[in-house]
Amino acid sequence: MSTSPFTELEADWARLGATATARRALAAWVEAEPVLSGHASPAELVGFAQSVEAGEAGPIEASLLRLAGADSFAARTLLQILVGRIQEAGLERRPSLRVSECLDDVRAELLNHLWEAIVSGAGTEADSSGRVLIDRAVGALRGQRRAARRREARWVELSRVPLPTTELDDARTVAERVVLAVTEAHRRGRLHPSHARLLLAAAAGAPRRAVGTTAGPGLYRSVYYQLHLATEALARAQA
Repeated sequence: MSTSPFTELEADWARLGATATARRALAAWVEAEPVLSGHASPAELVGFAQSVEAGEAGPIEASLLRLAGADSFAARTLLQILVGRIQEAGLERRPSLRVSECLDDVRAELLNHLWEAIVSGAGTEADSSGRVLIDRAVGALRGQRRAARRREARWVELSRVPLPTTELDDARTVAERVVLAVTEAHRRGRLHPSHARLLLAAAAGAPRRAVGTTAGPGLYRSVYYQLHLATEALARAQA
C-alpha cells in the first residue's frame, strides 16, 4: 500500500518536531530571531504558523530561512510549514500540474523542488519567503513537466528499431508480431512507455475511439501511422 509523500513527511515530523533536541534548537534560534519566541517546541511553532494567515506567518518563515543557512533543522522546520500551505491550497492538484499518471509522483517532485528552493535561498533575506519559495517550486515543477511532455512527444519509428526476428514465425498473426516488436523496442529503451501502451492497445484491436481518447488529438494519427510502419518493417524482416 503506497503512502503519500505528504503523509510520510508528517510522520517524520511527528518524530522530530517535539524532541528534546528540537526544543534546544528552538531556544538557540530565539536568541538570533526573537520572532520565534513564545513556542515550546518547533512542532508547536509549525502548528502556529500553519494556523494563521500566510502574511502573519511571513516573519516566522523569513527567520527560519535566514537560520537555514547554518542549521539544516531550521530548513526542515520551514519545509514542514510550507508543506501545510501546499496541502491547504491543493497546488499539486491543479490541472496545469497534473501531468503524471500518479498524483503522488507529482507531490514527490513538488517536494523535491521545494526543498531545493529552501536550500538555495538559505541564509538570505526575502520578503514573503514562503510564497516566493512555493512559487519557485511550482514553477520548477511546471518546467519539468513541460520538458517531459516534449520528450514524450518525440516518437521513435519502429521501422528504425532492431526487431526480434528470431522470435517471429509465419504462424504468428500480424498483431502478435507487432506486440513482440513493441515490447522489444520498449525493453531496449527505444520507445516511451506511454507510446508502447498505446501501440499495444491498437495492435491488440482496441476500438479506435478508445485509443483516440487515451492518445489525444496530437497522438491519435501517429499511433496508427506507427503501426503501419511497424507492419512494413516486420514484412521486410521476414522477407
